[in-house]
Amino acid sequence: MPLFIITGAIDSGKTTYCERILLGHNGRKREGVLLKKVFRHDECVGYDAFRIGRGQQVAFTRRTDREPEGWDPLERVGPFSVSRSGKETANNWVLEAFSTGTVGLIVDEVGPLETAGGGLSDSVSYVVNRISRERELFVVVRRSWLDTVVRYFSIKDYRLICIPFTNGESAHSSSVRSA
Repeated sequence: MPLFIITGAIDSGKTTYCERILLGHNGRKREGVLLKKVFRHDECVGYDAFRIGRGQQVAFTRRTDREPEGWDPLERVGPFSVSRSGKETANNWVLEAFSTGTVGLIVDEVGPLETAGGGLSDSVSYVVNRISRERELFVVVRRSWLDTVVRYFSIKDYRLICIPFTNGESAHSSSVRSA
């Protein structure tokens, strides 16, 4: 089963799991996009998209009350606006990474924005429908949004990797076949 959904609560460490475990797992090369929090004075002001394996980074979202000069908002999700160039760049990075034939592709995070047709929705739809048995796709999804994402993207078979909220527990996985 080549599709894995990494899930957990908000701030449970899903992105950190991708960084620490999946990037070096079994020496297999992985590519994709991580959304990493951006802090200003100990406050999360948004997220930057980070291209795995390339070291590239682009502003993706900012709190609407913390948008920098020249910010070009395209979409909104909760208290955040999505940058037009950030969205286009991050979607292109996912598609480029997929086209390289990488053994493993990571997409962090898929949620309310994507199930409304925004954010990384276009690239996620493309790769979910084209993943093959020789390749792996890791999609990060907040636990409270899991069922909605599975339905929206018509995901049939996947393995669930659950990230516990406490740091003292280890992640566990299970196979799931969705109706």
